[in-house]
Amino acid sequence: MDGVQQAHRMNCLTGWTFENVAMKNFNTSWAAIIVCNDTYLDNCQFDNNIGSSVYTGSESYVEMTNCTLSNNSTTFRGGAIQCVGQMRLESCTIANNSAVNQESLQGEGGAVRVSYGGSCEILSSCITGNTADYGGGVYTEGEINLVDTFICNNTANYGGD
Repeated sequence: MDGVQQAHRMNCLTGWTFENVAMKNFNTSWAAIIVCNDTYLDNCQFDNNIGSSVYTGSESYVEMTNCTLSNNSTTFRGGAIQCVGQMRLESCTIANNSAVNQESLQGEGGAVRVSYGGSCEILSSCITGNTADYGGGVYTEGEINLVDTFICNNTANYGGD
């Protein structure tokens, strides 16, 4: 999918499975996809999106396997992922994303932001080269479980590389 050719905002997804899908060049105020229920993504690519790539609503569960999220940006929360619900990532690469806001300094989680009440499990993945005002790689107010995951070479302008 090419976000330039899509509507400004996608509807909330419920009960979807995506395999081998590329979502590129979305320019949204919120996210390329907004998930409200159980959604599964396998071998998907999110690249060069403005606004988080994936937003999980409070009642949702998202499972991502073998996905790449790169070169995405937001001026608020979660350069690649904003997790309010539950999420599980396995064998994913989250690289070169940003959550930077020059005016308000509210950019949190260059790669992943887990909100209060949210939970995220990241297994056998790599989080690298991301930038944010706070939490260059990961910013969490909720629960996070990291297993065999590399978090390296991330940068925060004010706290928590």
